[in-house]
Amino acid sequence: MQRVFLFLTILLSTLLGLAPFSSSWGQFSNLGLGGQSFSLLGANGASSATAYNALTNPAAANYEQSGILEFGLRYYPHSIKKALNSNPPISNSGITTVFKDPSEQKAPSWLHLGGSFSLAKFINIGVTATLPTGSLAKIYSSTSHETNYLLFNSQLQRPEIATSLALNFFEHLSFGGSFLYSFKAHGEIQAGISKANAESRAYLELRPVIIPQFGFFYTSKKFGEEDSSNFSWNIGGSYRFADKQPVTVNFDIKTEGGIIPLQGLSDFIPYYSPAQANLGATFFYLKNQQTSIQWDLTWWSQYVPPTITLSGDTLVKLDRTSTLRPPLDLKDTHTLRIGHTFNNLTQVAGFFLSPHLGFGYQTSAVTSSPPSLMILDTEKILLGLGATFKRDRLGDFIKTPFWFSLGGQYIKLNSKTLRATAPASQAPIQELEVGGHIWGLSASFGLEF
Repeated sequence: MQRVFLFLTILLSTLLGLAPFSSSWGQFSNLGLGGQSFSLLGANGASSATAYNALTNPAAANYEQSGILEFGLRYYPHSIKKALNSNPPISNSGITTVFKDPSEQKAPSWLHLGGSFSLAKFINIGVTATLPTGSLAKIYSSTSHETNYLLFNSQLQRPEIATSLALNFFEHLSFGGSFLYSFKAHGEIQAGISKANAESRAYLELRPVIIPQFGFFYTSKKFGEEDSSNFSWNIGGSYRFADKQPVTVNFDIKTEGGIIPLQGLSDFIPYYSPAQANLGATFFYLKNQQTSIQWDLTWWSQYVPPTITLSGDTLVKLDRTSTLRPPLDLKDTHTLRIGHTFNNLTQVAGFFLSPHLGFGYQTSAVTSSPPSLMILDTEKILLGLGATFKRDRLGDFIKTPFWFSLGGQYIKLNSKTLRATAPASQAPIQELEVGGHIWGLSASFGLEF
């Protein structure tokens, strides 16, 4: 009993140390930020200049305007199929069961802000930030007796921020880079327990980490010039490095009176954002038609689940083995999206109306027979619909072009049965159903200046 108490003390201290900086790159950002891109399912992210280029493609800058600023809200209600027909298997470790089925998780939502600013004719900087509503950040560390969806886990959220710089050395070609800001941490917990007294100390150091992203952007027309032809096109792409910053805590607990002292290391990667690459193109034709297509590759094969591991000679002597992560074998995923915009289709109450349509498909990172069922995923069909209302000015109140955008998404999770191939000792959950529906809503306001 005393040994279990010490284990729980170590885990609790580790989590409390994480609280000030806990966060994760948004799981839905690549499906579009802002009402227009949201409706297009992010199909224009790599090949169009938007207010959020710092996150989507740092090179896709707009050199024709001095600045673009946009802010808004995203909300994702869902109806995910109940994964477990009964309570999860009880762990033989004695840990308290607090697991919630994925179908019972709350709908996540974010506020987002993006800006793109031209400092000179061929220099552009950008900034993108998102903030979860309701709480600044959420952390949840899983055990091998629990299961959660890879992408739609509202228990893991954090603020996001990225800044970018784009340079146009040629008349048609731009290169850019951005920095995504993260942290890693290293700490130590010391405790002494004797018959006369008990005391402890903790030390946690947060170290800033910069995750780079690089991109290119090519346009058939010259930067800063109006295109009088009826056809033009853009192409762009970017690569973002993985963010898998660990939290490691050494623990050293000295005891007397029959309690076994503990020395070891706890290791935790609270959030893992895989390396991503995208490539896309946007075509402008027939004066007001715009079609975008984009392909994304996400390297989930290197994924590390949010579980805490305990290791060290003392722990091996106690339990004859270290605490290891459950077996996983995820695949890299592909996402293909196509979106269309009818620019300035008609005029409504002084606003030019531009409807948006989007369609996409995403492969699954989990096979039908994975080693374990701690992480769930399935193929997804993506649909988007929305509209932008733009006006050049509003009297003396707003003297620059501005717009409102509304967007909706429907994500169909393919229903199927997953069966674990590892033995029950390594994969306590052996079979379950996945599938369901995700809805997305977005509203944003932007202006040029």
